[in-house]
Amino acid sequence: MNSINITGRATKDIELRQSTSGISVCSFSIAVKRPRSSETDFFRCVAWRKTAEALSQYVSKGDMVGVTGYIYTRKYTDKNGNEREVIEISADEVTFLGKKSQNTENPQSLDEEFENLEDFDESDMPF
Repeated sequence: MNSINITGRATKDIELRQSTSGISVCSFSIAVKRPRSSETDFFRCVAWRKTAEALSQYVSKGDMVGVTGYIYTRKYTDKNGNEREVIEISADEVTFLGKKSQNTENPQSLDEEFENLEDFDESDMPF
């Protein structure tokens, strides 16, 4: 079974583009801390269609996201004619887990943020 679930922070703002056939797509990477370690791994991810559109609209550098999908390898030829291979995650599902706090001296917890929401309708969520 090829399945992966990771949680980490977006390493840069997500840019939406269109494939040659007009389908929305975005490539992004997330930084994931290793358990019981101070080391961080960086994972390349690709999202398509509505997931890509929602990511580009709602996720910025430093925001926490959960990614569920599968791993695949992709081969390509670089500009120097060398064959390259990359490992990427196809993001079938992305969960928004919180904005990076702008105030590092007194960050607001996610629980406090949710308490401040009025008339929140879960059906308004883009993903």
